Amino acid sequence: MTDTMTKACAACLTTIDASATRCSSCTQRQPDTSLSRDVQGRVLGGVCAALAAPAGLVGRVSCRSVALGFRRVVAWKQAFSSKN
Repeated sequence: MTDTMTKACAACLTTIDASATRCSSCTQRQPDTSLSRDVQGRVLGGVCAALAAPAGLVGRVSCRSVALGFRRVVAWKQAFSSKN
């Protein structure tokens, strides 16, 4: 491979393919890759899963429930911060 077809992993400096999104050696996501899948309707599902995972709620609640709860928290925070 030529130098234009490879890059160094940001975490472990292993030489990897230039189009790689994760390092095959240390599995770290590469900072020059996009986190977006560019698919309509798929972003909300990923956000809901990310919000539900730390609470152990994955598979127990619907994405809609998580999204509505998050929306309420954001609205409460905005209302609270505007009073101060």
